[in-house]
Amino acid sequence: MISMDHLAPYSIGMDVSEIETPALLLDLDIMEKNISEMAKYFNSRPAGIRPHIKNHMSPLIAHKQMDAGAVGVCCQTVAEAEIMAYSGIKDVLIANEVIGGSKIERLLDLTRHTHLMVAVDHPSNVRELSKAASKKKLSIDVLIDLDTGYGRCGIQPGDPALKLSQLIVDSPGLDFKGINGYTPASFTEDQDVKRAEQEKKLKVDIDTRDLLIKNGIEVEMLSAGCTRDFFISADYPGITEVQPGTYIYMDIGHRELIGTTPVDLDYAMTVLTSVISTPVDDRVVVDAGSKAILKIDSRPKDLNGYELYSLSAEHGKLRVNEPEQKLVIGDQIELIPSYGDGTVNRWSRYLGVRDGKLETVIPIYHPY
Repeated sequence: MISMDHLAPYSIGMDVSEIETPALLLDLDIMEKNISEMAKYFNSRPAGIRPHIKNHMSPLIAHKQMDAGAVGVCCQTVAEAEIMAYSGIKDVLIANEVIGGSKIERLLDLTRHTHLMVAVDHPSNVRELSKAASKKKLSIDVLIDLDTGYGRCGIQPGDPALKLSQLIVDSPGLDFKGINGYTPASFTEDQDVKRAEQEKKLKVDIDTRDLLIKNGIEVEMLSAGCTRDFFISADYPGITEVQPGTYIYMDIGHRELIGTTPVDLDYAMTVLTSVISTPVDDRVVVDAGSKAILKIDSRPKDLNGYELYSLSAEHGKLRVNEPEQKLVIGDQIELIPSYGDGTVNRWSRYLGVRDGKLETVIPIYHPY
């Protein structure tokens, strides 16, 4: 692959206004505040914080989270886990199924370099892991992946979860660790409804834990939650750790959390873009299209009267509706992504800025 990164005219200390667009900006002060404030919150709670790294895909950021008190990190793939382990992260949970001989070989080899855990939801996967671990004379910590109502991966609660747990306990090379009970929050902005829905899902986790304990199976950890419900999961009796991710930079998809949670979170990541055309009075065109940002419900930052309504590959179109200020060709604006993960996946680096200056360039590691 030919990289054009060396052609980008970036100079540490340059003003943000001098950065060529489009560019992925990361406000370091806000990101560090989000990490610090979330860490402080969990330091006063019985549950620990195990942040997802699939959101940012940056070892540097993961180490900041660990330094702030995270118990470990959460990944979705072996490749992500390798990136974290080889950067020196010492506690990694793959909260997803790992299927297939070559991936399992890599998974087990990684246990030689970091404490690694993996989720399973089917007896065939348990047997495959056990056979491979025994052959290598290794052991790996395993959690059952529990379906709390999301309808994605996960063993069903009750007797199916119990039987799978017993199989893990009886399988050589596998050490049963507990439950991965992902509980994605709803998108409602009604906090009472959100809490009721989340506590219903969390109860599935706890009821399953209690069933396992009743049948003589030790459950050391119960990992659950996400950014949307971190403050609900953190206080729910029996949850040992929570898996938020988007909190480090936030996005428009999580806007209902801004100012409504016990932690002061704010938008840290934006796409810097320039106005390249104003063809008619009610339309402004910028140079950030679908290659730069994922969804059209992304929003301009600190700019009222403009609505992003269309994305093509290299163009974004904004509708003009009683603006407070008039945009002209050459003006730069920042767009807050609607979906942070999908936007990060379009970039190879963050431009870390502080006080309006470029402080650092942070690589984004893509495992595919």
